[in-house]
Amino acid sequence: MERGICKICEKFFIMIQKGQEMCNSCYEQDVNQYRAVRDYLSENSHATIMDIYFNTKIPMKTLKRYIEEGRIRIIGK
Repeated sequence: MERGICKICEKFFIMIQKGQEMCNSCYEQDVNQYRAVRDYLSENSHATIMDIYFNTKIPMKTLKRYIEEGRIRIIGK
């Protein structure tokens, strides 16, 4: 079994898949947060990052990571 350090909480975890970057707890939280952002953007396609932050309460650090990873794109107003 390989071990890794979670890129979110920085704790050691046992990797289930090769290349896994997050522990299971952080992964589940990340999936739920991403769904919340995706759902918000589907109803508010011209939202700014601040709109998303204030209306979903998802941490700004997480929102910026989604943008850097190409998971979301902010068009702005």
